[in-house]
Amino acid sequence: MIEEFIPEGYENRVSRDYLKTILHIPDREIRGQIEQAVNRGILIVSCGGGYFQVGKKDQEYVADYFRREEHRNRTQGSNVRKKKKLWQKMTGIDPKQIPGQISLFKE
Repeated sequence: MIEEFIPEGYENRVSRDYLKTILHIPDREIRGQIEQAVNRGILIVSCGGGYFQVGKKDQEYVADYFRREEHRNRTQGSNVRKKKKLWQKMTGIDPKQIPGQISLFKE
């Protein structure tokens, strides 16, 4: 399991390049395995150029991580909304009606 290669504590963080080197797996798979570890209840975050399992002394780094990710989510959401409006203005097509989109509702 990937958590065996990611130590506890910010001061012990490891880079994704390090993980790629020792595990011999691609970047995307590393991110997927980290997501699986989090789904299993292991708190792993990326901060300061590396991954680490959160320890009790890592409160300020985790707070920074949460602030950064929340800002990223707001920014991405705003960018998507702008692009949807531009798409609709350019094409006259509601972005929800783009061919190939899956609807959860019967039409």
